[in-house]
Amino acid sequence: MSEPQRCWGCDRPAAAQTPDRDGYLHCEGCALRYVASGKAPRERYDDAYFTEYRGGDYFDTELLRRHEARVRLRLVRAACGPAAHDLLEVGCAAGFFLDEARKHGWHPRGIEPAAGPAQYASAELGLDVVKAFAEDVALRAQSLDAICLWHTLEHVPRPERLLEQLWAALRPGGTLFVEVPNGASLLAVRHGHGWFALEPNVHVAQWTPQALRALLARTGYVVSDVNTVPFLTYVDGALHRLPRRAHLAFRQRRWLRDPHPSRHELLRAVGRRPDEAGA
Repeated sequence: MSEPQRCWGCDRPAAAQTPDRDGYLHCEGCALRYVASGKAPRERYDDAYFTEYRGGDYFDTELLRRHEARVRLRLVRAACGPAAHDLLEVGCAAGFFLDEARKHGWHPRGIEPAAGPAQYASAELGLDVVKAFAEDVALRAQSLDAICLWHTLEHVPRPERLLEQLWAALRPGGTLFVEVPNGASLLAVRHGHGWFALEPNVHVAQWTPQALRALLARTGYVVSDVNTVPFLTYVDGALHRLPRRAHLAFRQRRWLRDPHPSRHELLRAVGRRPDEAGA
């Protein structure tokens, strides 16, 4: 008899070996849902993935991506401090985040498996981007201050080895940033199989706060923060676009400014490689 599949987050055996209707196994410990096959649909990450991005062309979203980048860069700089400079983005697409990072004083590098976006980042934006899957790239040990995985981890099966590789590439005290759809959010639970961020054809796991914290801890990171924020965090001028009644309610609750441990649609985690003293 084969060994039961173990959770990619907390490493517990799967509660049942029969996938649900979306093709996921369930973990009773950390509530992670992950594909039974344990394989990534690598062939789907071609140029068509971006030209047919959620019904449109990814390159048409450049202004939004650059606004997202500036929001994220504030988080990265606050966590890393002013002395950090060397940054890697895993799954960098066309390089809009890296380009904004360069404008803000970072020395950025990227990894992207899709040929078209990787070529655009290199040839058009002049960025240092490798066309590959991150699991296949040998990174120089202790060469990075920050590593970012913005909506990448949900595409990576059994990500423990990748996170260990990234840990080794961080300098002592270096920081890892992860953002994924929150599989435990109120919207995910309410909409179930109709949740638009589910995407079981390419998302091999539906991460939860408990699962992401457990994964980072198991792979050597000191977890400094796990929280959730709403999609509206990345909509420029979101508060001004709301009806007045909703606008006042959001301001009163500080909903857009204050993260929540589990409620919102986007899940973020920050983990650090311990410094030489082990702190």
